[in-house]
Amino acid sequence: MSFLKIESYQKGIAISSFFNIIAKIILFVNSIVIAYYFGTQTKTDIYFYVMSSIIGLIVTLISGLNLAVLLPESMRLREQESKEKSMQFLNFFLYLYLIIGLIVSIPLIIDSVGFFNIFTKFGIEALSQNQSLLLLFIPLFTLILIVNYLTDILTSYKYFTMPMIAAIINNSAALIFIILFHSIWDVKSILVGLNTAYLINTIFLIYLIHKNLKWNFTYKKIKFTKAVKKNIIYAQAGNLASVLGSFAPAYILSSFGSGVITALNFGQKTANIPNDFITSQFTSISGIRYNELYAQKDYTRLNMVFLETAKFLIFIMIPVSVLAFIFSDEVISILFQRGKFDAISVKNSALFMKYLVLLLPFYAINGLASRLYMAAQLINYSFWYQIAANLMLIALVWFGIKNFGAIGFPYALLTQYILNTFVIYFFLKFLLPFIKFGKVLLYLCLIILINVLLGIIVFHIIKYFDNIFSKLIFGISIYLLTYFILNIAFKINHQTNFYYNLAMSKILPKYFKNNHKEKQF
Repeated sequence: MSFLKIESYQKGIAISSFFNIIAKIILFVNSIVIAYYFGTQTKTDIYFYVMSSIIGLIVTLISGLNLAVLLPESMRLREQESKEKSMQFLNFFLYLYLIIGLIVSIPLIIDSVGFFNIFTKFGIEALSQNQSLLLLFIPLFTLILIVNYLTDILTSYKYFTMPMIAAIINNSAALIFIILFHSIWDVKSILVGLNTAYLINTIFLIYLIHKNLKWNFTYKKIKFTKAVKKNIIYAQAGNLASVLGSFAPAYILSSFGSGVITALNFGQKTANIPNDFITSQFTSISGIRYNELYAQKDYTRLNMVFLETAKFLIFIMIPVSVLAFIFSDEVISILFQRGKFDAISVKNSALFMKYLVLLLPFYAINGLASRLYMAAQLINYSFWYQIAANLMLIALVWFGIKNFGAIGFPYALLTQYILNTFVIYFFLKFLLPFIKFGKVLLYLCLIILINVLLGIIVFHIIKYFDNIFSKLIFGISIYLLTYFILNIAFKINHQTNFYYNLAMSKILPKYFKNNHKEKQF
């Protein structure tokens, strides 16, 4: 299966993005099917809450160490010492993660209702009625932890498509089980499908690593350097702060009426589609590139790659944010309003989506900056900022929800990410001065200004259309066509123009031959 390995970063972004789109489309179809069969009710609230805000955040806490410390250190060992030492280092944490998964599973087995009652506000009665659902999370936690780690290892060896292939298997299995068994197992059908898929993935990934990388899974005790120990401590303390910052809003929202968590989930998933399709791929592969360039001390190239990637993502994400803000009601209605997903569910989900979608460009900037910190191993510095940032987020969420209700959550999140973007400027100025982040901020302001003006024009034009599809088609077409023409005329984004000219040179070689001079990042 060596064909799965991609040597080129440019090719890695293209191919992995293609597979990622397939995986995310299947995942989104899952959301549509879940909305159709189950609507917004307490059992779906429990599923989404436990999956994302308890199991998901614990997995994030533990596996967040992979990107921050383990992969950069393993790549350093592989480049500067030996492949065997790198392998032993990664094996140690593979078995450690397995032990952690088993230990966390013990209280879940003993008293699942009591355990989850500590971390939610659903109440004993609601949790007891769904105890069989809770028990299915037990094996899933350990399986997710192991699969995430194995795909991260393969990514560090330039198997960029593996996380997406694993996701395709997971999402497809969940979808098949929902369709076939929803009438028998209800919401539990989702978890049975996920458990099955993650088990298949675990076996497949172990085989792939053993076969292609000649991996020896023998455990051997290793000795950590002081730098690695310090980075692990700071990284996990920082990750814990981030997890608590993410957990607090969900915990508060779990006390709201039935269906609020589910509405938030559908609104958030819809708003996150561009982030899942595009940004996550660019940040993931760019992170490996940053590690490589920083290890080579090629700071000029690193700055160029960072600036071009950031500008490209900003150029793409801001118009998506503005369009999704304008058409949030129409998008949610078209995607979900059928079966048990009624008009009230549409209204609530669309309201969450409207404001969460504005986070897209800030997710991109924050994600790329975080990968820089990891490449430079600025763990101890970023730790203190994570503490401050997440304390601020918790305070903003408390204030927002108290004063505005459930919608106060996206308000708080948006405020925190905007402030964080400007803090990154000072962070990089003092710690990585060769990164010219000021250029990113200026570009961000320019693209926001252009798109806000376009958005205002389109908003006033579509008021004359009554049909939902006419609004979408005409409004989006006018917006994107104008944006495209402006980019061609004024070369607002060189990278986008490069891809356009490259594509046109293939379609119309006579007219576009040698007309794409911009460099790839």
